[in-house]
Amino acid sequence: MVIRNHNLSSCAFVGTAENPCPETLGGKENFSGKGRKMKTSKILICSTVLVWLLSALTYGAIPILWQADPDGSGVVTNNNSISRVKLTPDKNNVMVFHYNGGAYGIPTRVDKLDASTGNFVWPLPGYKTITKPGQRISLNGWVDGSGNLFIMGSWGGYTIWKYDSELDTELCSYTNYSGFEYVLDAINDELGNLYVAGMTGSWSNDGSRLVKLDSSCNEIWTCLSKNTSDKDCYGRGIALDSSKNVFRVGTDSSYGASDRGRLIGHNASNGAEFLNYTVNETNSQIFGITIDSDDYIYIAYCYGYTTSGQERTVVQKLERVGSTANVVWEYRFDDIGMYLGWGDCIVKHTDNSFYVAFNLRQGGTTLPGIAEFDLNGNLLWKDTIDRPGLWNLSSIDATDNYIYVGLTNYADGSQTQVLCLANTPKPPGPPVANAGDDQIVYADADFTAEVTLDGSGSSDPDGDELTYTWMWTIGSQCYTATGVNPVIELPVGLHTIELVVNDGTQDSAPDQVVITVIAPFQANLWISPRVINRYSCMPNIMALLRLPAGITKDQVDTTQRLFLYPGEIEANWQQVLQCKERDGPQTSILAFFKKTELMEAVPDNGQVELQVVGRLKTGQYFYGTNTVFIINPPTWRPPGR
Repeated sequence: MVIRNHNLSSCAFVGTAENPCPETLGGKENFSGKGRKMKTSKILICSTVLVWLLSALTYGAIPILWQADPDGSGVVTNNNSISRVKLTPDKNNVMVFHYNGGAYGIPTRVDKLDASTGNFVWPLPGYKTITKPGQRISLNGWVDGSGNLFIMGSWGGYTIWKYDSELDTELCSYTNYSGFEYVLDAINDELGNLYVAGMTGSWSNDGSRLVKLDSSCNEIWTCLSKNTSDKDCYGRGIALDSSKNVFRVGTDSSYGASDRGRLIGHNASNGAEFLNYTVNETNSQIFGITIDSDDYIYIAYCYGYTTSGQERTVVQKLERVGSTANVVWEYRFDDIGMYLGWGDCIVKHTDNSFYVAFNLRQGGTTLPGIAEFDLNGNLLWKDTIDRPGLWNLSSIDATDNYIYVGLTNYADGSQTQVLCLANTPKPPGPPVANAGDDQIVYADADFTAEVTLDGSGSSDPDGDELTYTWMWTIGSQCYTATGVNPVIELPVGLHTIELVVNDGTQDSAPDQVVITVIAPFQANLWISPRVINRYSCMPNIMALLRLPAGITKDQVDTTQRLFLYPGEIEANWQQVLQCKERDGPQTSILAFFKKTELMEAVPDNGQVELQVVGRLKTGQYFYGTNTVFIINPPTWRPPGR
């Protein structure tokens, strides 16, 4: 990972791959001149940031939510490749435009998929075809703001056909016969005007054409650029700014070692060229473009593309300055062999971020993948799609929640796939146990405490459901509990409890929580009467609990009644008393308990140990014990009876 800053004089700290805490994270170069010093507090979180980066940038597999598969074979069968996937304006459907292989007069195919399920909307076989005799059609397609469909053709004429949303009725068409013509991309504005970019000439001497059409396919203006000594860009991608100026990207030649990726800007009213920007690297092409609401331009290009396996990919943010553009920031991927798709490769899905679709050569396979950037050049995540072989990602579209991609298997040109992906992939790996915060709890008079454990902070990067196993020892005895919030009983002392979670496949590393159980303290207890007549008319038993010296009246939790044991009898009246003594304040608690409840709890006569328990405001318990005698005297009879 290359991490550089071009403004070293204004930065007191410059990051490296081993320490990516400064502003220039993840290969981003900041051209703004706004370096900033790292505050001391940020150094403390460097290790956390590094862990997040390593997770976010590790290749795994983006979750696949559905795959369009009409016959259960795992592929959408076609005679060639997918040129574009495009959402309808209501986001309910995905239109799939197929490239028909380049032969003249053969059908080209369009699919309409349910965006939530991937099911085919049109009756089986689930797609429709268009045939134009003598034409090579469907190099690309488009869906305008009204849902109308556009089919684009080439060779023998620069041709666009406009259809209704169901591909049943041809509404209009446009053709410009100038020889070798190749339509590559299109975009529409809210007025229904269509802007179409492509190339003209021949492969060895190619120029470009940009056309603006109204909603009836009438030409408003056309711009033809062709110069054998400085060939123009031919429209790999196209975008509009807030003033409806149109920008197209490509290269200044075709498949040459001296090519350089180029961006051209055209005036909205007449197509006149007003901006020309070229990237630094030779042997390069710009494949994607998007523009934000502030008219900043974002491009994705690759260089070294004429040598398979040596391609490199760069993303730039540009600011228009006069007749050219300045680089605000750029991000250079580390991956060698990363190249961009021939269709859409960059799409802005929110006001704050955009996706870049790429393909990564690894040995004899190609992995399709996606990266997400925010508008400040931070790489939010980068991951691949689990499709081994030679699958190539050729087109992408997205909503706030889902990503739709078109894939073509170049190992078998009859295989294509359309996938719906989660837009927030998580790095794969083992689950993470979190045993919660350490706790201090207070034992009751039996010197044990009930403790609720909390494993709710545990997580799994794949989102799998977790099981929880807690383990601890008391003396030589081992104990276990399960569940996210088990309630366990612990004696007085210090206890270390270990949590391991499992995602159904692998265990987490253990995490520990320390539970400190604090013992209750003893007080002096007097019970009156000491001899209790089971059948006397006395309604209450009186208890006086004298707390240790130094404990004040304010420390006693008066919201908690005293309890008498056995029987867990709640006091029906109590009063906290405090007097001054030589050693400090002396606090006592006077309480009454119903005698009938005690008699029910102690059915046998004889000596009985009673215990009274209370609590301080801190939560710590106190207790006192005393012994009484319960009697049942014989019934008295007068003498002589």
